Amino acid sequence: MSLLVPLRHLIKNDSISVVVLLVWIVSMWFLQGPRLELTNVSIFLAYLGLVGWVVAIWRYKQVRKIVIIEIILAIMVITIPIKEWKFLALTEDEKFAILDQEKVEAIFWGNGFGFLPRSRMEMLCNRETGKLVITPHTSSRKAAMIAKEGRISSMELGGEATEKSISIGPYLVSAVSQKIILIDLVTKKVKKLADLEPYSDVFYMNYNPDTSVVTLSQLKPRRCLFYRWRNDKMTLVPFGHSITGKQCVAVDDNTAVVRRFNNKPIVILYDFLKNEIEMATSADMCGKKYPLNLLDIEVDDQSFFGKWIPSLSPFNQLRVDFQQRKFYIPSMYRGKIFVYDLYTLEFISSFDAHVGVRNVLIDKNNPNHIFSWNYPTGEVIEHQLPEGNILRSWKLGPILRTLNWDCNQQDLLATTAVGGFRIHLN
Repeated sequence: MSLLVPLRHLIKNDSISVVVLLVWIVSMWFLQGPRLELTNVSIFLAYLGLVGWVVAIWRYKQVRKIVIIEIILAIMVITIPIKEWKFLALTEDEKFAILDQEKVEAIFWGNGFGFLPRSRMEMLCNRETGKLVITPHTSSRKAAMIAKEGRISSMELGGEATEKSISIGPYLVSAVSQKIILIDLVTKKVKKLADLEPYSDVFYMNYNPDTSVVTLSQLKPRRCLFYRWRNDKMTLVPFGHSITGKQCVAVDDNTAVVRRFNNKPIVILYDFLKNEIEMATSADMCGKKYPLNLLDIEVDDQSFFGKWIPSLSPFNQLRVDFQQRKFYIPSMYRGKIFVYDLYTLEFISSFDAHVGVRNVLIDKNNPNHIFSWNYPTGEVIEHQLPEGNILRSWKLGPILRTLNWDCNQQDLLATTAVGGFRIHLN
């Protein structure tokens, strides 16, 4: 339904365009109204602003101009009602509907009576200690641990963690408030590993245990940083080079695959020891090769979605399958997953997920399966490869940022605005 907002700008008839926007406003109200807290006026101001905007565009016939106020109001109407720490309150029937799904177990609801971060990035299991770790997002500053026997404890981090932290031995490595930190999950002590530049915002970390290479993908500035983990000294040693990109994953001792190189829809293989680009291809064009001497040119993509939306979100992610030597690129707005060869960057295939797909998780137990998850709906899908057919799916509630393996490497862990869940696959 929210796609009606950009659709309105493509309609040449002014009256029809206004009608489309009115349909969108009324529909969003009926869909999300029951979840609103009547004591909060911000959402009502957003709707009132949209109604006023409809009157303005009807009067002045400027419906095809993309105006920032309309975009802001639209975002408010879509996101504020489902903001997990304030507006989402499930009924008992809705809770039962989640648990009625086969193989779904609730680890906790809400914020665990105040013991867990109210707004959460992810839930992961540290295999060394057997503890579940829940990391904070936005307004939350504390991480939480759930021991095997169910005891909950918290740790002050000083701010939100990265969307994907990494587990090394009995430690968790994350980035908080412009610094990289090491959290001892036994003693709960937090140690600073490295300082980052002012205003940096790390949203994703990757660790390759075979090569001990750690990569940091930043939203601000949009650069990937590379480190070597020194287990003997419990520290990170930086490599001398970095590169502009949205997300980077080290695939061997010296090479990383980089998505959205130079803020363009291009995937490259980058040698972070030599600071050289080895290969480049266009992800949006399903594998069109780019000559390395032309990588600084602007990409010719004048569509609304290609030109504006990808630059507004942190959702340009990828997942590497090291065993099959492939990587997967999800397209949140198209609802598709694209598959590429890791050696050649050649396009292999694509298949449908659902609009809102965030990323994929490789099935460690079956090379013919992968799991995708949906950010706004919290849907987890098990796909059969190579066609991508849907085998099973589960819906866990809105705002699912990250999907992880449990310590037994047989079950899945997820935390949404609703709570924390375990999906038993067998």
